[in-house]
Amino acid sequence: MSAAAMTVRGGLSPGILDKVLNYIRARLMRRIDVEELAGVACLSAYHFAREFARSVGISPSRYVMRCRLERAAQLLTGSDWALSRIALELGFCDQSHFTRMFTQQTGETPHAYRQRRA
Repeated sequence: MSAAAMTVRGGLSPGILDKVLNYIRARLMRRIDVEELAGVACLSAYHFAREFARSVGISPSRYVMRCRLERAAQLLTGSDWALSRIALELGFCDQSHFTRMFTQQTGETPHAYRQRRA
């Protein structure tokens, strides 16, 4: 089979994907589960998760976490909010969970990230 014949098919339509991504960005401050996102796309949770991953390259939950951490990085450099406030504003259980996830993603603590970019 040629490389052209092996192109990946499937995934969410551009309109549905855009709707889901906007939905996620607007709700980062609260819990977002796959069933909720599947409802936005009018698909079963299983089918949605598979097609979302095919479209974006990662699972819906990892994508949500990535969005939260990207927004956290913006708040760390663009505000003087306490780390605990950033954690709660972005839907993390607490500051410890936020710090753990941020450190895994960036290789440095939120405090060190903020200090280095101040």
